[in-house]
Amino acid sequence: MKPNYSLPNDTMSSFLWPSTSVKNTPVPSLLSQYHQYKSEQHALTNIINCYLREFAIPNQDLSIDESDDDLPLCLRDNRAGLSAQLLTIRFPIAHETASAKIVLPVAYFSHLGKCQPSGAPWLKAHGQSWTCLDIHQLVDYLHSYIATRYQIDINQELKHQIDNSISVTTAFLQTSSTHATSYQQDIQQNTTNVNGYIDSEQALLWGHAYHPSPKSRQGVDMASLLAHSPETQSQFALFWFKVNPSLVSYIGKDTKAILRNIARTLLADELLATVNSDTDSLNTGGLNNDSLNTDSDTDWVYYPCHPWEADGILANPTIKRAITSGHMIPLGLTGKAVSPTSSVRTLYHDQLTHFIKCSIHVRLTNCIRKNAWYELHSAVYLNNILEKIDRSKRLTAPAFKLMLEPGAATLDMSAKFPDGNASSAQFITESFGLLFRESFTTDDITYLTPQVAAALFTEDRFGDSVIKRQLQQCCNRRDQHDNERVSYDTLACLWFRRYANILIDGTFDYFFNHGVVFEPHLQNTVIGFHQGLPTCVWIRDLEGTKLVDSLWSLADATGLSERCKQSIRYSRAAGWSRIAYCVFVNNLSEAIFYLCRGAQSAKTLEARLWQHVKEILINWQLVYGTQPEIQDLLDGGSLPSKTNYKTRLLTLADKHSAYVMLPCPWQPSTPGAKTASQTMTLL
Repeated sequence: MKPNYSLPNDTMSSFLWPSTSVKNTPVPSLLSQYHQYKSEQHALTNIINCYLREFAIPNQDLSIDESDDDLPLCLRDNRAGLSAQLLTIRFPIAHETASAKIVLPVAYFSHLGKCQPSGAPWLKAHGQSWTCLDIHQLVDYLHSYIATRYQIDINQELKHQIDNSISVTTAFLQTSSTHATSYQQDIQQNTTNVNGYIDSEQALLWGHAYHPSPKSRQGVDMASLLAHSPETQSQFALFWFKVNPSLVSYIGKDTKAILRNIARTLLADELLATVNSDTDSLNTGGLNNDSLNTDSDTDWVYYPCHPWEADGILANPTIKRAITSGHMIPLGLTGKAVSPTSSVRTLYHDQLTHFIKCSIHVRLTNCIRKNAWYELHSAVYLNNILEKIDRSKRLTAPAFKLMLEPGAATLDMSAKFPDGNASSAQFITESFGLLFRESFTTDDITYLTPQVAAALFTEDRFGDSVIKRQLQQCCNRRDQHDNERVSYDTLACLWFRRYANILIDGTFDYFFNHGVVFEPHLQNTVIGFHQGLPTCVWIRDLEGTKLVDSLWSLADATGLSERCKQSIRYSRAAGWSRIAYCVFVNNLSEAIFYLCRGAQSAKTLEARLWQHVKEILINWQLVYGTQPEIQDLLDGGSLPSKTNYKTRLLTLADKHSAYVMLPCPWQPSTPGAKTASQTMTLL
């Protein structure tokens, strides 16, 4: 049948005579359209890779460059000249002989099955012609198929979160374009006008590569989001209160001094201005230089919170009573500006000895990032354990470092206002919850030039692999200064081996020898350098650390509630799944992907880098002894991969995320291969 391309009569007028609303609607600039396109393409890549890893690979529903002439015309005619591979994903349905499929060209397909699309996906549904899919059509199809195949109800909110993530990413690209352009010029000229560490923290435009909505933000308006997000290179003042000391609760032996030093550092200029003026410019009970320069327990406490929390705090009825009775004085947004790090709520200032991890009642990606009091208690308890181990290793393993979290604080209104509402009191405790994390010294910033791993193993806004660009520049500099050609592959192997050795050695030592389960994913890992090569690794976000229950009884932890104890106990099996996922899949596989992507001999280089990982494991066991989990990997076992996509589809809490099993990349199997031990079911 000849296709009908005619338009209904009632649509013609809208094409011939633009409506008033269309006339008054500004046409997006080419740059704005490009930002929207980039955001949608990254979202599409994320969704495809999530589906590959959590569904297609474990179920053998994919193939590469299969001999099939049933292709979209644009791919079939150009197939001979395509440098890209063709990835086919099949969508079988029970009791149906023919299955739908999606075909897309990919510039690179890694050993673990991560793809870099080089064109749009095309869908061939049963009995229908080929259809080119955008991100929204792809999500609709995948969700409909998953619901049908597995007979489950799909979380309908996820689609809105994906759309929100795209919108937020587009806004970030538009807002940060000026900074990114100037920074790119600095990189090309090998000069940097900003703190290299904080710049890496604020460079994560795309977020988690295996999350369906990595930049979803809910609970804050767009203007405030852009003003306080790391992706826009923002800096902002905190909202300060002057608080009666009887309302402040501390955990940790030096926490009071830490909080006081933060106030002294950030409010110093305002204090000086107040002293030099005839009147208090803030209010009659505002900043007072004497109360900050003494260490008396009876002095008022200057206490900060994140600006996003201020409105909710000031509207709280118990807070209103505290202000009216003179127990609290709101000082407003004041003091030196701080910089948000990649977690959004953890704040940095180069003159502070500690980061400030704030509580925010905003949903970032998948959960509201508030500081529950039991979490702060367990964080400081864990810190006391980790500090002892860390000190014992500073001479024997100085390259593996911990960013300790020695203290936490919040406000407790129960004594002064015992008749307050329970939920109101909990909100106050959570909103004012602060965790203090050790920061870098000036020498660390100057000589070790720390960078967040997630900012290296990713694509920048211009589409380039960040780590590959840095190593290529290093090769070029060596050529200019030493007149000796160093190949990219040789430097990449040297760089990666040094990094992987430090990460694996330290993480596995803590796990197997001390029963400590870190979470060393890309955003929790910071790398220090010497002459461009990794020389040390910091692990942070220690409040998420767990203890293996067979080695830690917690019987002496009398100060911890049962909820706290439950939150930090892990079985050895659960600990290994987390360690193996974070180290191999989340961290090292992304490092390898971005080191190899675009390289002349990418597949050969990738195989060499995975072989280096295998050699590190063999050597680790020679030093520390054989461990069954490591030996299982060396003998051809599987790597666990966290199911972020599936967790969101099923509306599960993050702590209930499961794992799918991936074949070890140093084994001769293909990503689609499956053994009995690697079989996966959805639930």
